[in-house]
Amino acid sequence: PIIDLVQGGHHHVRLQSQTFGSKADAELFLRQRTTEVEEFLRGIAGVTIEAHRFASLADQWLEMRADKRSIETDRTYLRLYLTPYFGEMLVHEIRSEQVERYKGKQAPLTDSAKNTVNRQLALLRAMLNLAVEIGWLDSVPKIRLYKVPRRPYSYLETEDDIARLLASAKQERERVVLACYATAIYTGMRSGELAGLRWSDVNLRENRITVHRSYSDPTKGANLRHVPILNPLQPVLHSWRALNPCAFVFPNRAGGMLDPNARLFKHVLDRVLKRAQIGYRVTMKSVRHTFASHWVMNSGDLFKLQKMMGHSSIETTMIYAHLAPDAFERDMDRMPNLVPREAPINLQVAKQERSG
Repeated sequence: PIIDLVQGGHHHVRLQSQTFGSKADAELFLRQRTTEVEEFLRGIAGVTIEAHRFASLADQWLEMRADKRSIETDRTYLRLYLTPYFGEMLVHEIRSEQVERYKGKQAPLTDSAKNTVNRQLALLRAMLNLAVEIGWLDSVPKIRLYKVPRRPYSYLETEDDIARLLASAKQERERVVLACYATAIYTGMRSGELAGLRWSDVNLRENRITVHRSYSDPTKGANLRHVPILNPLQPVLHSWRALNPCAFVFPNRAGGMLDPNARLFKHVLDRVLKRAQIGYRVTMKSVRHTFASHWVMNSGDLFKLQKMMGHSSIETTMIYAHLAPDAFERDMDRMPNLVPREAPINLQVAKQERSG
C-alpha cells in the first residue's frame, strides 16, 4: 500500500502499480515510496504537505505560461519526452539522480542531440521553479546540462559576397526581395522582426527603426529597441516606401504579414544565392550574423552592437569579437605614459659591461 498526501491534510490508502524500464528504476521508486510511508506513519512527515504529480505541474505550466513565445515547443517536449518519463512522479521526488537517469536514457547523443536534451532540461528546471513559486516544492534540485561546443555560425564572409547577393536580389521581379535582404544585412533584424515591421515603426526622417514585434508577438525578450538606418540602407528604404502602399514594410503578395514559412525567407533566398554563386550555406539567420560580423570587422563598438542585435547579455555579442582586425591596435595609447625617462642606452658599452 502507498499513502499519498493530498490537499487539505487528509490521506487515503490505495494500491499502486507502475511499469519501469529497468529493475534499478523500480527498486529506486520502491525505496523512495517505502521511506515516505514509514516517515508518515512515524509522524515525521506532516500530513499538511501537498503532493502533486509532475503531470499536474505540466498542466499548470501550460496554463500559466500560455503567452510564452515558445509554448508550442514546450508542449511538444512535454508530450514526447518529459511527461512520459516524469509524469507519475511526485514533484518533490524529482531529484538530481532522477534527472541524470533521464539523461542516460536519451542515447546515442550527438552534439545536436545534446542541445535538444539541454532544451528539455531547461524547460524542466523552469517548471520546477514554477513549482517553488506556487508552493508545490521547497527548492529546485541541481540540474546539470551537457557541455556542448558552440557551433561556428555562418555569415556572408566578404564584402564581395554581400555585393553579389544584393545584385542578385535586385534581379528578382518583386522589388520587396532587395528591400528585405538589404534591411536584414544592414540592421541584423530577425526574420520575425522583418515580417512584423510596419511603416509606422520606420522613421525615415530620423533614420531610426523601432523594433518591438516578431510576427504578431513581442520581439524576443519582449524588449523594445532602436536600430539606426545606416547610410547604405537609407536610399533603399526611401525608394521602397514610394512603391509600397501596404502597412507592412515587407508584405506578402496579399499585402499582409509574412509568415515563418514565407518563400522570401527560404526558397527565394536559395534562388538568389544560387544566382550570386555563393558556394556555402546561407540562411536568414546567417544574414543576421552577417550584420554583426561585418560591424565588428569594421571596428564597430560591441556594446552598440549588443543594443542593435537585441542581445540580453554582452557575452552573446562577444562571439563576434574575434573578428576584430585591430582588437587592441587603437588601445596602445589609451593609458598615459608615466614612466620616468631614462638616458639613451649605449648598446656597445652595455655589451662590454655584460662581457666584463
